[in-house]
Amino acid sequence: YNSFKPEIAVLAALIGGKPNVKWSPGFSVLSKAAKANPGVTASASNFTYSDAGLFAIEIKGAAASVRKTAEEAASALKSIATGTVSKEDLAKAVATAKFDALDASQSGVATLLSAGSGIVQTGKPFQVVETVQSIGGVTADKLKAAAKALLDGKATVAAVGDLHVLPFAEELGLNV
Repeated sequence: YNSFKPEIAVLAALIGGKPNVKWSPGFSVLSKAAKANPGVTASASNFTYSDAGLFAIEIKGAAASVRKTAEEAASALKSIATGTVSKEDLAKAVATAKFDALDASQSGVATLLSAGSGIVQTGKPFQVVETVQSIGGVTADKLKAAAKALLDGKATVAAVGDLHVLPFAEELGLNV
């Protein structure tokens, strides 16, 4: 249970993709990219497991629009890695990540599974309060370091559709 990295949860919230206001395209990086490419839906997610984590960006739509959105997402991740996140955007992302953590703890089954896994892994049940506090401690420097670590690591790109149009990881500037 030491695989949770709050800065990755904040990064997923910052890149986003899912609107917080109904009937609004959203204000995150992926929301803006999807709005510029009609028919595209995009979202960033952070999956935490007991021994590892997975940061994912999922983009659906027409091949040419998916390509443009993927390029914008990779560019956004690179700009975050250089430290170009405003204080306001960081505060919004931290608040969204906190909300997402609290919202995920609402489900009875998920809460029981988290508590059980926590007991097995660490000897104490999972505490959502500790998670929210750790998310609140994310700074711009930690976010920059997390984005840089993701870009320096190996990426995986999976594509279904017109493979002559969809981008390869190298075309997005990612390491494979």
